[in-house]
Amino acid sequence: MIRTLLIGGTALLLIGLLLGFSTSAWPSPEVALDAHVAGVQHGMLLLIIAACWRFADLGTTERACAWFNIFGLWGIWLGFIASALAGDQYPGQSPIIEALLGVMSVALVIGVILLLRGFVRHRSTG
Repeated sequence: MIRTLLIGGTALLLIGLLLGFSTSAWPSPEVALDAHVAGVQHGMLLLIIAACWRFADLGTTERACAWFNIFGLWGIWLGFIASALAGDQYPGQSPIIEALLGVMSVALVIGVILLLRGFVRHRSTG
């Protein structure tokens, strides 16, 4: 799972960085800039999670934890992209994009809770 987290994080970081070159060309440049920042931050967060992965005793929740974090971070970023393409004044202005951001935020929270649980379990076992 570490490799999956590394690939997902590096790809999101790179796409976020490249997006920074074109933010002024989007229907909503402000939200495109938000998407650029979110892509960079979310990519780095996935890389940090990958770096810390070996310190978590996740047991049977390992795959779920990784995928909740990956889908949550990528999904939130895609919500920002959709808002920028739609010309929204702020991310999640439309109800559909707001629902996407909400669902992906819940997925991310679940992933982080599982990771925290894994860190606590690892500490108590050694």
